[in-house]
Amino acid sequence: MGWNVNNEKGIKDIKWITLIRLRANIGVTGNQNFSSYSSIDTYNYFSGINPYGQGVLLSTLGNPNLEAQKTVQTNIGTDVALWGNKLNFTINAYRKKTSPLVVAVDLPSSTGVSKLPLNVGYLDTKGLEAVVNFSPIYKPGERIVWTIGYTGSIYKSKYGNFNNTLASLNTAQLNSNSLVRYQDGYSPDDLWAVPSKGIDPATGREVFVKKNGEYTFVYDPADIVKSGSGTPLIEGVISTSFTYKGASLGIYLRYVLGRDIFNDVLYSKVENISFQGLSENQDKRALYDRWQKPGDNARFKGISLTSTTPISSRFIQEENSLSGESINMGYRFDQKIWLKKVGISSLTLNAYMNDLFYFSTVKRERGIDYPYAKSFSFSLNASF
Repeated sequence: MGWNVNNEKGIKDIKWITLIRLRANIGVTGNQNFSSYSSIDTYNYFSGINPYGQGVLLSTLGNPNLEAQKTVQTNIGTDVALWGNKLNFTINAYRKKTSPLVVAVDLPSSTGVSKLPLNVGYLDTKGLEAVVNFSPIYKPGERIVWTIGYTGSIYKSKYGNFNNTLASLNTAQLNSNSLVRYQDGYSPDDLWAVPSKGIDPATGREVFVKKNGEYTFVYDPADIVKSGSGTPLIEGVISTSFTYKGASLGIYLRYVLGRDIFNDVLYSKVENISFQGLSENQDKRALYDRWQKPGDNARFKGISLTSTTPISSRFIQEENSLSGESINMGYRFDQKIWLKKVGISSLTLNAYMNDLFYFSTVKRERGIDYPYAKSFSFSLNASF
């Protein structure tokens, strides 16, 4: 549903208002990322020699009561354009609720199969998006336009109605050193670990925090709690584009603020670096930033402590980043005499540069610079 408010009496006569639209929508979508046979039992033929005849093996156990995973999406928003499109912005508030979720739950080994698909719980996501574009120079008739743009997005997700159904999955996540858990009231982006108070200056050992608030040197998986979130406080793109006749330039910078990440480099290449890693690509912090003597306020445990460091909140860091997502330049030749002589009606040249730079408060990898893949491309388009 939509309502063009700018067409209403008393508003349509205001010359600087180009568009004011209020809108709302609702829809349901499904998910095809599941096996076609999730609801029925499947078998495999036994390929070995069997004196009693051809045999079959139960391959997967189906759930005949399995429901389709459905997502109900609702959205309300507004589109506004002012001063002949010199300023326009869009605001969207949305909610996406997926229920029921389809989850493969672990089964006892006595069943002969490992998992059974079940309808368990829901995932609820709420968010807000904003897009703003302002053109200090706006002469489309003369093909001269300069636009500054901004997009921002915030969202929150949480699971619900799992109860204790996914306890086996959470146990598997614990055994595999995963930071992800499936629990009611929490987000799929939450990071789970034992809280850490850092390195003890007297001994060089890591100090952990138990659920009752006590400090200890003993790591206990029972003390694992939510220690961060991979959901950023806000993320989006800052852009500017300029067009002058046939020339064009566009710059797009992506920002992320307040996102927590697990820094695997600190975990695997500093404190838990292998003997092979020592000879191939050793992080210098494994030597220089370690605790060495009583009184040191070090970031990493004593170098003489060779036991494997467990996952703790000490390796979860807040990331704020800015990257040169895309820079493009182009020129379009139109109605040129030399083009007509060779039978070309128009000729366009474009150059693209992606991920040109990357700045972050978290050093994920070591080397000359932060890790990112620069890409450059050039295109030529001709119309005859």
